[in-house]
Amino acid sequence: MIASTSSTSYTVPLTDSPSKYFVRARDAAGNRSASTSAISVEPGSETVVVLIENGESWSWRYTDAALPAQWAQPDFDASSWQVGDGLLARGVAAAATNIDPTGLSPRPLSAQFRKEFTVVNASTVQDGTVTVIANDGVVVYLNGTELGRQNLPTGTIGQNTYATAAPSHAAASNNRAVFTVPAGLLVEGTNVIAASVHANYRNTPDLSFDLAYTAERGDAPEAPNAVTGLTASASGHDTVELSWSAPTGGGAVTSYVVARNGTEVATLPAVETTFTDVDLTAETTYEYSITAINASGSSAAATTTVTTGALPDPSDEPVAIENGESWSWRYTDAALPAQWAQPDFDASSWQVGDGLLAREWQRQRPISTRPDCHRDR
Repeated sequence: MIASTSSTSYTVPLTDSPSKYFVRARDAAGNRSASTSAISVEPGSETVVVLIENGESWSWRYTDAALPAQWAQPDFDASSWQVGDGLLARGVAAAATNIDPTGLSPRPLSAQFRKEFTVVNASTVQDGTVTVIANDGVVVYLNGTELGRQNLPTGTIGQNTYATAAPSHAAASNNRAVFTVPAGLLVEGTNVIAASVHANYRNTPDLSFDLAYTAERGDAPEAPNAVTGLTASASGHDTVELSWSAPTGGGAVTSYVVARNGTEVATLPAVETTFTDVDLTAETTYEYSITAINASGSSAAATTTVTTGALPDPSDEPVAIENGESWSWRYTDAALPAQWAQPDFDASSWQVGDGLLAREWQRQRPISTRPDCHRDR
């Protein structure tokens, strides 16, 4: 026997040689059933990389206190969080770590988990897969980028976001959420994976979390080729619009670096191929470069130059009077001066005020509210 569990699933590490496994049920009196048919498992591929196994240690929080805004970012300090091994749960007898030992009331709607792990030769780690228990709902982040969510609504996920379904722990652990890790998210050295688990309702009987992350070790991808079709156009005296096309051939792009006169001004995700630069100086020539980036390196820079336009001539600007501006005004029964509308009329004695200018209308109070019923015959 290699293990005993009250759950209907169990994870074992791969061995170096083929192994056969079978299961027997046992009741409280120690009586055992017949064995299941044996299943044979071949050794794992030499290229398989296990980055996180089920049952590893996690930093965690389970509280109604406000969720820190940057909790899923790699540089967040979680040193004040508690630490425990997976399975982490409440209401699950098989949990290695009980996240609610005191029986909080009211129960928090969510729990958060973080883990640091180290990757060597990150550019050769490919085809990553994360499997996670979604009980009731879960969202997972790698180095601050969302990998995916299950049983949660679209939009921003907060401390008190409700899950959209309520599976039991057994159902969720037997049907894990599976998320694919995009190329380029892993970095050399320390990486951080974070997850937030949410309840469908506050008194849901259980809430549980465990996660595994595996990948394949392959050859490092090529560096990307240079972008094509780079154009720059001035929009007025202080704005430049850049546009380009993604490289053809070479390694897949993960980001673009935009530089102005040799100084980086922006880093954009691979899906963006336009950039607007603002607050520039009029009648000035600028050189822009775009460099494609991936985990293996960077492309040659594509460059272009553009000159901003001249400042607008104030005399060319239209004359306009806006609503709400200040006016000189008179409202009197005194005789109206004959030349009052002429440019050289002196209105310095008039009053001054902002629009809207008006007089208050008041209803005259009636003398009697009795209707007049008199009628001539």
